[in-house]
Amino acid sequence: MKAVIVALVLGGWALAASAYAAPVTISMEGAIETLAPVLPPDALEIGETVHFEVTYDTNAVDLDSQDQFFSIVPLELNVSLPGLGLEFVEQVSSSRIRGINNFLNGDQIVLSGSFDFRAAGAPMVGGKSINGFTLTLSDQSATVLSDDGFGVLQDLSLSDFDTLSFILIVAENTPDVTDRHITGSISSLTVSAVPIPGALALMAPALILLHRRRRRSS
Repeated sequence: MKAVIVALVLGGWALAASAYAAPVTISMEGAIETLAPVLPPDALEIGETVHFEVTYDTNAVDLDSQDQFFSIVPLELNVSLPGLGLEFVEQVSSSRIRGINNFLNGDQIVLSGSFDFRAAGAPMVGGKSINGFTLTLSDQSATVLSDDGFGVLQDLSLSDFDTLSFILIVAENTPDVTDRHITGSISSLTVSAVPIPGALALMAPALILLHRRRRRSS
């Protein structure tokens, strides 16, 4: 009977801790497929790696009132060209994670934002600044998103989507906006929960109780 009670207590603490573990990080990596004409010919190469990492709160308030759409501000976002040793400073307040549930071309998750390209020391590519990006994950079968919440993102995998593409935008005034676009596709996607102090605090009593039981039984 004691063993059953201990198991129930440990299980309850574990569930409570998981409820507090709200932050989730999605890491994506892909390769450049087309280069912006405004860049010098030797600024970048086709196949150059681009890395995206976004952390969001699953309990974040939806900023969009429409049921088919949802939008939140991420907690943290990093975009980098690791092969060139460049990491772009993102303006978190301007970035969004948007979801479109079963609308027109199925389900879409869109991550977009702007970079602080005017800041001192902001990275340059071929003498040009990168001032923003858009990353789009599309599922034509409309089975990825079930409602207007972001909890489902914790279970995503690369195979859930038909296309995963990104655009990096060069900060250059040109008549044709496509002249500023560096485009590519995503080839890897991983999702991981981020431990937070609240979850660890809830788990501590369970670990202490388990340790005491082991000492008594030995």
